[in-house]
Amino acid sequence: MKVQKFFTRWFFISILLIVSSITLVSLSKNHSNHFFVIELIANVMSSVGIAILVANIFSFTIGTEEFLKFIRERLIKIVISKDFVTRLSSEEQKSLLGMVLKPSRELAEIYSGINDYFDQYVEDSMSLFDNCYRGHMRIEGVAYFDEKKNRVQIDYDYDYVMYKTANEFDELPVWFEDERHEHIRTIVAAKAGDWEEIPAELIKELDNIEDPTMVKGYSMSVPDKFNKLDHVNISRKICEAGNDHWQIFSFKTIKPCDQLTVSLRCENGLIIKDSKEGLNNYRYSSTLT
Repeated sequence: MKVQKFFTRWFFISILLIVSSITLVSLSKNHSNHFFVIELIANVMSSVGIAILVANIFSFTIGTEEFLKFIRERLIKIVISKDFVTRLSSEEQKSLLGMVLKPSRELAEIYSGINDYFDQYVEDSMSLFDNCYRGHMRIEGVAYFDEKKNRVQIDYDYDYVMYKTANEFDELPVWFEDERHEHIRTIVAAKAGDWEEIPAELIKELDNIEDPTMVKGYSMSVPDKFNKLDHVNISRKICEAGNDHWQIFSFKTIKPCDQLTVSLRCENGLIIKDSKEGLNNYRYSSTLT
C-alpha cells in the first residue's frame, strides 16, 4: 500500500520534468544561438520537477504511521512541559486547566451545574499562588492553669516556612476570637541565621475584619531586608485566655499550607475533655478542662 501511494502521477511527472531538463541541456550545446532560452527552460523544468519530487516524498512521509506517532509524541512533550505552560497567558493557562479538569459533555448533561463547580475549582486553583505559600507548619500549644488570673491559658508557638511568589513577602496577619488573647512576638529568620523580631512600627491593627467570629486582628510587614530571599522562617508566639477551668482550643487558616502538624501539651492536671477532628488536616478543635 505504501509503495503504491509513493509512486503517484506526481512522482512520474517530476521524473519526466527532471529528465527533460537534462535532455534540453545536452541539446543546447548544438544550438548556440538559442543557448540562453534553452538553458532557462531547462532550469525551470528542473526546479519544478525537483520541487514536485520533494513534495511527493514529504507527502508520503507525513502519511506514514511512524511519522504521525513521532510528531504526536513530540507535541505531547512540548505541550505538557513546564516551559510551554509558563509562557502562556493567565487566561490561556486557565483554559488549559479547564480542558484537563472539566468533565465530558455526556457527564455535564447528566449532572446540571457541574461545569459551574469546575469553573470555580479552576479559579481557586489559579489563585492558589497569588499569595505567599506556606509549608512545614508546626503548631505547639501548652495549656496550663494561671493561678494569678484564675483561668486556663494556652501559649502557642507557630513555626513555618513562607515562600515568596511575588517581588516581596505578603503581610503576616493574625486574628483573635477574644479581646483577652495576645500576640507576644513574631520573628522572621533567614536560612543563613539572620533573624529579626518584627518591631511595633511594622505591626498595625486591622480595622475591618470580615470574619464575624474574630474580634480583633493585626497585620505585620516582613522587614524589607528579607524580601531579597526566596523563603523565610516565621516563628510566632501568642497567648489565648480561657474561661475559668475550661477553654476551646482551635485553629483556623484561609491560606494554603503544606505539612501541618499540631500538638497540644496539658499541664497542671488539665485534660482534653472532648475532641473532634475536622474534615481535613487544616482544622482541629478540642475542649480543655
